[in-house]
Amino acid sequence: MKRLFSAIIMLVFVGCGEGPEEVVKSYVDSVGCKGDIEKGASLVYLSESQMKDEATKRKVESKLDSMSGTTTRDAMRRGGCKTIEITDKNIGKDAGRMKVKITFGDGTTEELDARVRKNHQGYWKVVWR
Repeated sequence: MKRLFSAIIMLVFVGCGEGPEEVVKSYVDSVGCKGDIEKGASLVYLSESQMKDEATKRKVESKLDSMSGTTTRDAMRRGGCKTIEITDKNIGKDAGRMKVKITFGDGTTEELDARVRKNHQGYWKVVWR
């Protein structure tokens, strides 16, 4: 389960008018905790040409749907996501890295690494490696 949760987070983040920390927290919450694929997909980085390609958008949603089901079930089994916090960050002008700590309802925790980046419109988003 940890690998799947980590796979979701091992992305580069770029978001919709929010700072990089908020984008990371929102992405983890929507995809890893709540299974909200539509919101999660809106936080994934796509290049300008990819944003115009409907097949690419469907592919992102499909991958998120596949990963989210497992991670959401794992989160629920652990009592749901209680808190999502950024424990360390190194953010530059257009990109950065963060450590994310998820605390579950049963008291267990998981720490993940996240990378963030701005897209061509200047918004922070999640970008997969």
